[in-house]
Amino acid sequence: MFFERYSNWFGGKNPLLYLIVGIVLLIWPQVTTITACIIVGAVLCIYGIISVLQYRKSPELVFTEFRLIVGILALIGGVLLLLFPKFFLSIIPFVFGILVVVHGILEIQKAMDLKRMHTNTWWVTAAEGGIEIVLGLLLIFNPFSATVIVVRILGVLLIVEAFI
Repeated sequence: MFFERYSNWFGGKNPLLYLIVGIVLLIWPQVTTITACIIVGAVLCIYGIISVLQYRKSPELVFTEFRLIVGILALIGGVLLLLFPKFFLSIIPFVFGILVVVHGILEIQKAMDLKRMHTNTWWVTAAEGGIEIVLGLLLIFNPFSATVIVVRILGVLLIVEAFI
C-alpha cells in the first residue's frame, strides 16, 4: 500500500511532495517566493548564456530564429530577477490587480446591460463586478500582503490535495 501510493515519484500525483511543499508555502511564504524568483532568475541567465553561445557558434545565418535577442533578453531578465526579486514580486499582484479591476468594471457594464434587458439577476453580476473591483484595488495598493496571502492559499490547497 505504501509503495503503491508513493511509487510515482516523478510522474503523476505525489501526495507526500504536495504535503511538504504545501507546508513550506504555508509557513514560509516570503522565503519561498523569493527563492522561486532566484531560481527562475538563475534559469533565465543560464538559458540566455546558452542561447547567445549557440548563436555565436551557429555556422549558418538563420533569419527566422531570434536566438541572440532572446538570449540577451533572457540574460537581462534573469539578472534583474536575481538582483531585485522583491520588486518583481510586487509587480505581479499590481498588474494582476489592474486586470481584475478592468474585468470588474466590464462586469458592472454587463450588469447595466442586463438591467436594461429587464433580467432579474442583473444585480448578481453587478455585485460580482463590485467585489472584483475591491479585490483588484487590494492587489494594487497592497501587493506584498496579497502575494503572501496567495502563496499561503496555494499552500493550503496543496495540503488538501495531498489528502484527496
